[in-house]
Parts: sequence; C-alpha cells; structure tokens
Amino acid sequence: MRLLDCCHVRLLFAPRILLFRARRVWSSPNAVPAELKWVFEENGRSFLLSREWIPLQGPSEDALTRRADSCSLLAAVSQLYRERMLHRAVAALAASGRPSRGGPDALHLVELLEGASEGGSTVMGGVLERDELAIWWAALLRVALLWARGEQALQECTQAEAALRNIHDHTDPLPRAVASAMMARKGLLAAQQPSARDTLNACNRASTRLWDCASHPRHLASATSQVLLTTSCEWLLQTRSELWERNGKAPASGPHTDGFHRDLALFRRLAQNSPDLQLKLHLYEATQRVVAGANPVKTQLGLDRCLRRRLSHYPSVVCAKGSTENEPRKEEADALLLACKHLGSLTSRDQKDGMLAEAASILGALGHRRALHQCQRLMVAPAVASSAC
Repeated sequence: MRLLDCCHVRLLFAPRILLFRARRVWSSPNAVPAELKWVFEENGRSFLLSREWIPLQGPSEDALTRRADSCSLLAAVSQLYRERMLHRAVAALAASGRPSRGGPDALHLVELLEGASEGGSTVMGGVLERDELAIWWAALLRVALLWARGEQALQECTQAEAALRNIHDHTDPLPRAVASAMMARKGLLAAQQPSARDTLNACNRASTRLWDCASHPRHLASATSQVLLTTSCEWLLQTRSELWERNGKAPASGPHTDGFHRDLALFRRLAQNSPDLQLKLHLYEATQRVVAGANPVKTQLGLDRCLRRRLSHYPSVVCAKGSTENEPRKEEADALLLACKHLGSLTSRDQKDGMLAEAASILGALGHRRALHQCQRLMVAPAVASSAC
C-alpha cells in the first residue's frame, strides 16, 4: 500500500507482484487473516490497485463506519473499502423497485461489507479491529433488501438486533432511528394478530427518532443517509396501512391518521429534491386518502398520477393495462393493487382483472414474492377483492 501511495504510474506492476507473492504465501484460504481476505477478493483487489483511495485525507468523516487505528494506512484503506461497499449496497436498495440491470447482486455487496469488517488482530503494524458499526449496517441492509423482495426476514431481523447491541456507545442517532423503524415493521410481520396499540406506539417512537435525524443537516446532505431515512419512513407508512387493513378497513381513527400524516410529511420532505421518489410520494398520498375514507374519485386521480408513465393517452388508472412504454416499477403495481382492493366501486370485473394481470406481471418481473402472492389471491377471488387481505 505504501508503494501504491508513492510510486510512479509506470511502476504500478510492482504492487501487483507483491499481491501475487502474498497470495502464494497464504496459499490456503483459511490461512489468510479474516481482516485481509477482502484484499484478495476481486472487488477488493480492484479497489486497492485502482488507487482511488489516494490521497488519503486523514480519518474519514463518514459516520457509517469506524476504524480503531487512525495512523494505520491499512486500517484507513480498509475503512474506505467498507464505505464503498456500503454505499453501493444502499444504492442497490434505492433501486430495488426497478428491474435489475445485470449489476452485482445487492446481497453479495452486503457479504463483501461483512467480510471487510472483520478484525481482531494486529497486521503489518496496524490494528484492525472488528468494525461493529459496519457489521450493524450490513445486517440492517440484508433485512431491507429481503423486505424489498417481499420476504419476511425474521431471522435476519433478530441478527440485526443483536448487532445493534454492539454499538451501544455510538452517538449518531441514525442507527437507532432506523432500527426502531425496522422493529416496528418486524412487529407487524411476525405477529398473526398484532396488537394495534403496541404497533402504533412502536411506529410513533420510530417516527419521532426519524424526525430527529432529519433535523441534522449532515444526514440530509448525505445521499446514503437519505436513502436509509426514506426506506425507514416507508416501513412505517407500510406498517400503518397494513395494520389498518387487518383491523377492518373502516375509516381510521385520529391517532392512526395523525401518525400516517406525520410520517407522510417526513417522506415528502425527504423526497422533495428526488425525482425518483415522486411516484412513491403520489402512492402514499393516495394511500392516506384511502385510510382516511376520503372521496374515492379524487383518490383515483391521485393513483393516476402514480401511473402517468404507463397511462400514455389513457384517461384513467383502469385503462393502464397493456402499456409498455417504460420499464415496470413496483409503485405502479402497488397503485393497481390499491385501486383493486379499495376502489372497487369505480371498476368493472373485466377492468379489475386487467389491472390485477398488469400488477402480477410487474411484480413477477421484480421478484416481489409477498405482493405477488397477494395479487394472485385477488385474481382467484376478484369478487371479494374489496374484503380480501
């Protein structure tokens, strides 16, 4: 690393030779110290030899990772690599509602982050301790990515909660705010008959912590922190709407609608400068109207805004079937499902069948198992769609 840091570009073959010789010395994979395995993996080796980490600017100000030895070059480069993997995994999470473009699997990026976070010994004069903060974010991202695929991930949630206990001395409020939202979401997914009061209280606690994080300019200035905040906010909005559905779908009471309104206000604030979040914003605004029992015609107009890319020349959400103008997005499938379940009086049986077929096509392309299963149940019994789920 010292050679990479100071040598002329014409001498860059030398570090490659040294890496090759080091790999020969540690011929067995088990012989390589855990904290150095990332160096010999394809992503780590490419990052190291690319010299993108040069020049080092001292200790990183990124609050999402840690390093114990501020004087060790190896520890500094290892931290920068962890940050790179974390940012890429978060970017993959942000794009999880769109079809894959053939990039690296997001869960593989999480595994690389975990591998580069191991430590516990002194290597080449540098102390490489286990980065518990990065381990926590890796566990959290695994849960988030599995939820984005429609899986329950209850075991992964338990692992994330255990990792959270290892960063009890961390002063940044972001990890605990995101963890609170995760636990509120898990509480609904894990329980067959969740307590409405307990679930709402958990959502309210998480909402307060997320608002506190959103008041920090540092979190708003970081694209990675913004994705984590918006994802957590979505968990709360989804939890509140699903809890309302499970409890009979009558117009929600004051505490329920107040909490939904507060979380939606936070999501709107986070989404104001992000074009990619506008479809989700329209969807949650329409969901709020459904939960509150507002005028269904105006609610349908809000859903039409969600589907404007697919509507093309058609005037209404019920005519969206068959349009392939742009790549599918999960928000569009969610809008179609919302209309089928709660705006049934505005659609005929044939229109509803077409909307469900379109939603199933989108969800199948995205691989979202939970929503696809829900859609298939509605397709089997469309006549009771308004009372299903």
